[in-house]
Amino acid sequence: MADLIKNYFSKVPTVNFCEAPNGTWIARPGYFISNFSYLFLGFYLFFKKGLARQFSYFVFLIGLMSSVYDATYRLWAQHLDLLAMFIFISFLAELNYQIIFKSTKFSRLIQFGLPTFSIFLIFITGFSSGQILFAIFTIITLISYFYLPIRKTLNYNNLYLAVIFLIIGFLAWIPDRLQSICFDLTIFNGRAIFHYLTTFTIFFVYKFYAENKLVVR
Repeated sequence: MADLIKNYFSKVPTVNFCEAPNGTWIARPGYFISNFSYLFLGFYLFFKKGLARQFSYFVFLIGLMSSVYDATYRLWAQHLDLLAMFIFISFLAELNYQIIFKSTKFSRLIQFGLPTFSIFLIFITGFSSGQILFAIFTIITLISYFYLPIRKTLNYNNLYLAVIFLIIGFLAWIPDRLQSICFDLTIFNGRAIFHYLTTFTIFFVYKFYAENKLVVR
């Protein structure tokens, strides 16, 4: 068991991007710096009240775990990065399904069960399904927005902006993941751009809830 744990914590990530690890105490400094966009948004939301404060905790978690991943370049940190994203998407799903089903029991199951199930599935499938799972759960969560009982009275403009930034960010992420389009300035490589743009995605998702006063907790 001790050897198994030791081997796990010494493994490198299962995916690579344009910025290669440099062997220093911050393995991928360009990507590491790009995570600051999440932290800036987190601080902005933290000093507001209500739902904004709740969002800030999740943004901080995403920024912190992604920073640890880029600093250490280890498999365990990759899993923490994925876990943070699953926790955030399950938070959004929990908010929506609490409105749809008018119950906290089912929504709480989503909030805590989704991240647990996701990480477990990543382990048993050989650590390779995280990105696909996240994409699937993101699409399911996006669909839930259009099944809200009060959807006819909602303003979806901010949600549309959030989706646009997400799609553009993902399109920037793909060539970086494939290492087909890379730049010497790593803070402008696709994964870094993905961080910047998804920061706006999170902000506009928050604005969607705030503008429509969808505070159900």
